[in-house]
Amino acid sequence: QERQAKYLKDGINAVWLFEKEPVKATKEIEKLPIFKILEKDEKLFVSLKDRKLLSLDDFIKDFVYNKIKFCKTIRMLPQVQIVFLEYNCWKCREKNHIFYIAPLHSSCNSEVRITETIWSSQKEVFRPEILTAIENYSKTEQGKHLQLATVKERFSNTVQGYYKSFGCHKCDSIFGDYFIQSTILENLYENIDTLDTATFDIDLNLRLDIPHWCHSGNLSFCE
Repeated sequence: QERQAKYLKDGINAVWLFEKEPVKATKEIEKLPIFKILEKDEKLFVSLKDRKLLSLDDFIKDFVYNKIKFCKTIRMLPQVQIVFLEYNCWKCREKNHIFYIAPLHSSCNSEVRITETIWSSQKEVFRPEILTAIENYSKTEQGKHLQLATVKERFSNTVQGYYKSFGCHKCDSIFGDYFIQSTILENLYENIDTLDTATFDIDLNLRLDIPHWCHSGNLSFCE
């Protein structure tokens, strides 16, 4: 930090590359750009905290020409991928499909997993625009196999109150959030390419206060 301050005072824009990042360099700082450099197939690459891996030449060029920018927030792309899971009704055994939001990504390839609070009606996946998109998708050739669980306010004996829940499309029995979340968690870290998914152009307008060095490629920076 002392050396960097002297460089900045003299008008020098210095970037630090380490084979092993200093222990205290986990937090990204605008005035102290530190990156990990590594060798792969006899070529040198620079890692932006595992979000991007750039060749050393590309990294230097992009940094000099301001294609790598320090942003104070991470902004998710206006795109939502939905994962559909088969779920049999505990009462009538009818096959249903429940769904959840796959990890969201920023233009610089940051990944955010949506964690929903159980027994709450204010779930991101229950947003009207998402439910409408899923309903329309189920009427297409690609989505006609889906037997969507219905979403509405239902009384739960577990919580002795009402909350917006999944329920059987045939007998309308409530699917308790505890069991729904357990099913989702079992599939959460599966390879997304092996799951039943659909992607929709929906902006959740989600920003996170995470300072970082942003390399967005041909897309917009996070701020």
